[in-house]
Amino acid sequence: MKGSLSLGAIGALSLVAIPFGTTHAATSTTQVTPHTATSTAQDLTVNLANRYRPVTHVADGALYGLTKTTPLNLVALLKPSTFVQMAPGGKQLANGENKPYGDALKVAGLAAKAGAKVTIRMPDIYPTFPYQWVSWSNWMSKVKTMVKATMASGDKNIYAFELWNEPDWTWNTSAAGPFNQGWKRTYQEVRSLDPKAPIMGPSISSYNETFMKSFLTYCKANHCLPNVVSWHEWNAAAIPSDVNKYQALEKQLGIAPIPISIDEYGGQQQEGVPGAMIKYIAQFERAGVQSADMAFWYEPGRFSNLITDTKNANGGWWLYKWYGDMSGEMAMTTPSAAPGTSLDGIASINPSRHIADVVFGGASGNNVITIKGFNSTKDFHGDVNVELKATPWYGVDSTVRHPTTLFAGTFKISNGQISVPVKGMHKSWGYEMVVTPSHRSIQGTSKVKYPTTPHRFVLRKEAENATIHDAKVFSGSYASGAQYVGMINNPDSYVQFHVKVPSAGTYNMQVGYANGTVGYSVDKLLVNGSHVNNVAFPASGGWTNSVPNFGSRKTIDVKVRLKAGNNTITLQKLTDYAELDYIQLSKSRQFDTRAKK
Repeated sequence: MKGSLSLGAIGALSLVAIPFGTTHAATSTTQVTPHTATSTAQDLTVNLANRYRPVTHVADGALYGLTKTTPLNLVALLKPSTFVQMAPGGKQLANGENKPYGDALKVAGLAAKAGAKVTIRMPDIYPTFPYQWVSWSNWMSKVKTMVKATMASGDKNIYAFELWNEPDWTWNTSAAGPFNQGWKRTYQEVRSLDPKAPIMGPSISSYNETFMKSFLTYCKANHCLPNVVSWHEWNAAAIPSDVNKYQALEKQLGIAPIPISIDEYGGQQQEGVPGAMIKYIAQFERAGVQSADMAFWYEPGRFSNLITDTKNANGGWWLYKWYGDMSGEMAMTTPSAAPGTSLDGIASINPSRHIADVVFGGASGNNVITIKGFNSTKDFHGDVNVELKATPWYGVDSTVRHPTTLFAGTFKISNGQISVPVKGMHKSWGYEMVVTPSHRSIQGTSKVKYPTTPHRFVLRKEAENATIHDAKVFSGSYASGAQYVGMINNPDSYVQFHVKVPSAGTYNMQVGYANGTVGYSVDKLLVNGSHVNNVAFPASGGWTNSVPNFGSRKTIDVKVRLKAGNNTITLQKLTDYAELDYIQLSKSRQFDTRAKK
């Protein structure tokens, strides 16, 4: 099993920012002063008094998220809302696959068992993307076949027929005529076969006011407005403005509100990364869209890379698990930075379960979660218990067995609110804060307890945070921390890690890397400036960002002898090319994450 990492094995993280590699014994209680954040800290404010919509998990969908072999147990726990899948009988060879996957009618039953609906992407009946237009007779014949097959299937969980995908650049106007006219013709064909069929569109590649105005104006005049309006989003920060502009356009044109589906969201190197995806979720919830589906940039059937290549949960899966666990009503969240740019999140409150839940991330360093509105609810009396958990991002194919509890404690409500400092955050990670009544009032300041951790040394260092010479940092969702170092191409190119160890001795060093060549790539290994060995990186089947990606980020273990205290470990190019992701030092036999296939 490749890249299996248990948070419990790497040492506790806590409110006091215990770094990897620090041994830490349990303490009974620690006092917490609410206003300990620095002037640079960001704040996410949760208002329990402002409950703006019921919990429906609107952003818990995925494009090509299902195939017949997708594990239902992992899917159902996320409480998915929708899946966008290939047309019935489709031939689409998505992202370099050698055969079609994810036929909507073949996975509709699996989706139904998970409580989700399915959108049928009709143009994926064709094998290539962008689509190769054949003729109107060919297209109409295929439309008829798809609709009749759907009706005959008896599936009751069809969300919509998506008539075309990204027509702003994939519609062949010279051969098929103007898109708006093509939309009407296809719309009428679907309606003639199934008058009640929900229809979605235009599914443009990003929000475009000119395109949308032309489309809506034409559709209103020709009685072919979609039941669900759709487009794609690649920048979380743009979502509030795009939704507002669309809704203003509806009013301008005298069109009654149409539900919105963002049926692809998230950039290629954001896919699955908790700290990136939570920003999108927050915008969709606050903007009031009906559904949203994560894009699919790599392999089908993995719920947009929330599931590893060995069919286990990764760090992103846990973020969406927390999202799926939310119930009751959504409570308004307000970030101190511009929405979707840094620290952001979502919150819910369930009066019947006496629980408030905050899921957040997207920022590094020390930040603050402020929860107010306790005076407006009868669900919380006295002060409150708070538990904080984290889910890391070590790459798409690194299994995370469970999140880690950073702390649990009782917080004193002051003026109807609490402020919880969260120190040492990682930008790519996700966090969950669960608040429950304590049914008592505490004396003095708030107090937290930290879990007992093993006295075991483990130190992890990301390559992107090292000293880098004649090489570059790249974003990559398959990489630990969602970044790695590449272009280590020249004789003087190197990555130097600065580490501090408790005692002199021999340490196991795991190196995360990718080698897209056909043979070994070799780096010099220098410890404290001395060339002590060479590291030969076997071919990994691709580079970190290869598409399709079949787990090209691998690991290798080497031994290094270090002195007590501060050391430098340098990997310098010798022959061919290897991309570097991270190193991890340990002296414990109980902690072994070597790659196994």
